[in-house]
Amino acid sequence: MRSTPSLPALAALALALMTAAIALIAYVAPEDADQGLSQKIFYFHVPIALTAYAMFAWGEWTALR
Repeated sequence: MRSTPSLPALAALALALMTAAIALIAYVAPEDADQGLSQKIFYFHVPIALTAYAMFAWGEWTALR
C-alpha cells in the first residue's frame, strides 16, 4: 500500500524548493543584456502563473465532473 506524505512535510518541501529557486534566480541566472536585472522576475513569475492555470483547469474539471 502506498502512503501519502503529510501536509507539513509537503509544505516544508515546497518552502525549501521555493527558497532554492529564488537563490538560483538571484545568484546563478545571468542578467539579460537588454533588460538587465528586471528580466529575472520571469524566471519566477512564469512558472507560478503556469501552475495557477493548471490548478484552475483542474478545479474546473473537478467541478464539472
